[in-house]
Amino acid sequence: MIKKQASILIFSLFISVSIFSQAFIADKIVGVVGKSAVLYSEVEEQYMQAAAQGARLDKCQIFEDLLSQKLLVTQAGVDSIEVSPAEVELELERRLTYFINQIGNEEKLVEYFGKSILEIKDDMRETVREQLLMQRMQGEIVSGLSITPNEVKSYYNKLHKD
Repeated sequence: MIKKQASILIFSLFISVSIFSQAFIADKIVGVVGKSAVLYSEVEEQYMQAAAQGARLDKCQIFEDLLSQKLLVTQAGVDSIEVSPAEVELELERRLTYFINQIGNEEKLVEYFGKSILEIKDDMRETVREQLLMQRMQGEIVSGLSITPNEVKSYYNKLHKD
């Protein structure tokens, strides 16, 4: 339980720091997928979050992941895959409930972020919408795939020993 609270607080701290720092750092576009831009600040934010969680990712890997995410969101738009505002709100409520449970109560969450629940939701809404779109698009991509255990074993056996 304490481990979860610590990871939530660290995650929240990095979100707060990144939002605060974006007001003072001139941002730049480092990649574009369709009509979506990948910003330098997004790469930095993901890097700081990964480092805080002990993950050993470099910025190139993070940049590639962000490009893949933007690609999925863009393809979801092309394929007319949508998520309803009600789905987004439901997921926002689920996540806020999780955060509240981790930190103790709603008042502590509001105090921690220095924002009202509505402001926290507003900050998270677009990210949650994009994550839901990505999940739905990934589901569409893999829905027709079926791989047998023998196929996995055969592939594994063909890999070079290094």
